[in-house]
Amino acid sequence: MRDKIPYAAQPRLIQMMLDARRIERQIERLKDSARRWESQKYKVTSHISGMPHGGEKLDLCDINQEIDDIMIKVCELERERNALIATIDTHPDADRLETEEHEALKHKYIRELTHEAIAETMHVSLATVNRKIASGYDKLMICI
Repeated sequence: MRDKIPYAAQPRLIQMMLDARRIERQIERLKDSARRWESQKYKVTSHISGMPHGGEKLDLCDINQEIDDIMIKVCELERERNALIATIDTHPDADRLETEEHEALKHKYIRELTHEAIAETMHVSLATVNRKIASGYDKLMICI
């Protein structure tokens, strides 16, 4: 139910967690793109093989430059994500939360774990996770 609340109506701390998740998704997409470019470096082309229809001509320097550009963007996004997570951990609203509530909310909103996976990660029962997420979220809603 809480996941259906529009972004703008979410508590600020949850918005920051959702932003961190968005950045994490961008990082993964960029890393996938870099892996695709990396695989192009080893693609046999007609230019290299001398065979007709062997593929498009690839300039190794252009591919390396593309990969470098992607990795620079990944580093920038990782710095942004890390700064955001540090802000989440020190945000004044975080002081309202118990440690387990804060941890559970981060697992849910940043790492996108299911409640079952959160319970396993935190070594607590599913009922405890459900309570911690609900109570933590409710505490943050009071801050709005």
